[in-house]
Amino acid sequence: MAKREGRKSLLLKLVDNGRHTWLKLLIIYTNIFLRVKTDLFCLLLVTQLRLMDLDKNMSTATTIPSTLGVN
Repeated sequence: MAKREGRKSLLLKLVDNGRHTWLKLLIIYTNIFLRVKTDLFCLLLVTQLRLMDLDKNMSTATTIPSTLGVN
């Protein structure tokens, strides 16, 4: 949390300074991009794991009746 506060104060200093607009925008957009990329990666990973689990459950569900002798 302290690290995030440090970043916010650095951004506020840059904004208050009024100079280097391109640098401010680059820092802000990079920060947003990294957060979104991380969130999307986690979402894709969880989705993939759920699909794998669903696939595993469906494959075991189709084999259970055949092992019981019910076709």
